[in-house]
Amino acid sequence: MVLAEIRALAKKEGIKVKFKRLKGAIAGQSHFEENLIVINSLLSSRAELLSTWCHEKVHFDCYKKGLWHNYHQSDDPKVLLKTALKAERFIDRLAAIELYKIDKRCHYLSSYDIPNEEAKEFLKNYYEDQEQK
Repeated sequence: MVLAEIRALAKKEGIKVKFKRLKGAIAGQSHFEENLIVINSLLSSRAELLSTWCHEKVHFDCYKKGLWHNYHQSDDPKVLLKTALKAERFIDRLAAIELYKIDKRCHYLSSYDIPNEEAKEFLKNYYEDQEQK
């Protein structure tokens, strides 16, 4: 049911969506050049899936508006890490609002509502993994 809802939301936004298994604790990814959002197929709850959709959709909104340009357009992990946590938490705040518009009963689940050092380590590991691909 929720997968169909997300597909309908994606169609309305003109964004492709794919559900596939992602490595580690990664819930979703935005691929701007491909106009694609990938959501981890291991997510199972309505809150996890909709929170991830909203989070990645807000990344698209910010990208289109030129917000967090260094974060959304750099290939240099050092540049990314300088703004990553601020950008992700900013996006989380907007994504929570987006989720509320979709389903007022569903609570937004943030991946970044953790201590700063833990969040920075998560992001550092993510970008190191991406660099090795």
